[in-house]
Amino acid sequence: MAQRATEFTRTTPDRGRSTTVREEVRRGMEERPTTRRKVSPPKRTAAQIASLGMGIASLSLGALAFVGPLVTGNRDKVINLRKGKLFDVFAMNPLHAGIHIGLGLLGILAARSQKASRGYLAVSSAGHAALATTGILAGRKRSGIYEVMGMAMNTADNILHSAWCGAAALFAARPNLLQRAA
Repeated sequence: MAQRATEFTRTTPDRGRSTTVREEVRRGMEERPTTRRKVSPPKRTAAQIASLGMGIASLSLGALAFVGPLVTGNRDKVINLRKGKLFDVFAMNPLHAGIHIGLGLLGILAARSQKASRGYLAVSSAGHAALATTGILAGRKRSGIYEVMGMAMNTADNILHSAWCGAAALFAARPNLLQRAA
């Protein structure tokens, strides 16, 4: 088939010969560099990484605590409706699991900026410190599972909440802790 009638011929000023528009476009495509600049992802601070990690961990623990029979050993159908032990160690009930899911989602959302992640870590640290202190005081002379502010608690929970408080406080106070000096 012959060339299309819509193709135009024009004389290029630099070479003095006539070319079609299609040839000019093809030549321009050949001269264009084919490699793209690599754009590195933005650097995350240690506070953002900690916020994301703690958010994922808290969300996972909360979600697992709701799946009653698989993890807690309760004989509930699918969703955990009573107190039980997560991994046969940590005391859990639906309120405690729901709070973990909420904190997890907040941590993941807060990891988007350094300011938000530092705020999340500071508030999380204060909340876990209060919860650990209250749990230790309420469970001094008790063994097994007991309730603190409606949440199922035991000694393992108190230890975990204390460690969580310390880690969150450390990353909130030192957001660039893991970065190397340039």
